[in-house]
Amino acid sequence: MFALYLFTTIVGWAFVVLFVVFGADADGGADVDLDPDPGPVGTAGLGGLVGALLSFRTLVFFAAFFGVTGLVLRGLGVNGAATAVIAVAMGLFTAYLNTRLTAFLKRSGLTSELLDRHIAGHPARVTVPISPGRKGKVAVEVDGQPMTLVAVPYDEARQAAFAVGEPVVIVEVDGGTARVAHLDGLEGGGHSW
Repeated sequence: MFALYLFTTIVGWAFVVLFVVFGADADGGADVDLDPDPGPVGTAGLGGLVGALLSFRTLVFFAAFFGVTGLVLRGLGVNGAATAVIAVAMGLFTAYLNTRLTAFLKRSGLTSELLDRHIAGHPARVTVPISPGRKGKVAVEVDGQPMTLVAVPYDEARQAAFAVGEPVVIVEVDGGTARVAHLDGLEGGGHSW
């Protein structure tokens, strides 16, 4: 069993390092996708869960933690049967945890994108001056919640600049950065700043 623990530790952790270094897809820019997307957990019931647990990334996490747990327990002198059971349990736990975390991160990315789209079109007020080539900040209220966003001019070619306190409209939000344009007559719009 020692050889199995050692092999799964080396292979598993080599791929875990690749995932960390090259990002979530772990393809390093190559034309091969090492982790087919099984879809969100729960979309196809038990079949979706089994598919998610059998993804390449999940198997790698199982191998890495199964192997290292086996090596540590063997080094501590725990008997062979107990070591095997605990190593399998640890591998399954980390594989499941990886599956749930991946599903959560996919949902969070979608939520962030939906929030960005929801903010677009809202009036805001400049809190840090904005000019072409210089980021500033705007305050906006969305569904009763005040927010502050980093902001840049929507059309930098027009050399638009925005002073502190100036009313603007958020044209779009891209990666958490608002692109804003001038908005005249906001004071009468019923927003309190």
